[in-house]
Amino acid sequence: MGNKANAMSMCSKTKVNRPSKDDIASFISSSTMISKKTSGSTEGEVTLADFKILKVLGSGAFGKVFLVRKREEQRRLFAMKVLRKEFILAKNQYAHTMTERKVLETLQSPFIVEMAYAFQTEDKLYFVMEFASGGELFFHL
Repeated sequence: MGNKANAMSMCSKTKVNRPSKDDIASFISSSTMISKKTSGSTEGEVTLADFKILKVLGSGAFGKVFLVRKREEQRRLFAMKVLRKEFILAKNQYAHTMTERKVLETLQSPFIVEMAYAFQTEDKLYFVMEFASGGELFFHL
């Protein structure tokens, strides 16, 4: 029991980098695209209107994941994760959400889905990633 108590006290003392007031203000009020990642593409900004929602793949604590198809790319499927900004800020998940975005945007591995686009509206964040069929990873573990 002593080890568990020590681990709990160490976790509670871990310092988390909090976003500045300017970061949060920008996060809340921005209605433009954050960025997008495509290999060698010179397209303009993407918006929700560029995608056709086909069905809901799943729903979780922070948002929903939809199966979508970009209107110009009829053969390619994507998974679009939609997160409500209000909920992220209420649950103090700003830093985690921005870290997730940076990791997905940066990493290139055959074992991790690649982010194709990331954009936002006034009240929601959208992470559009390559679609990998097969269900949830947790189900297979």
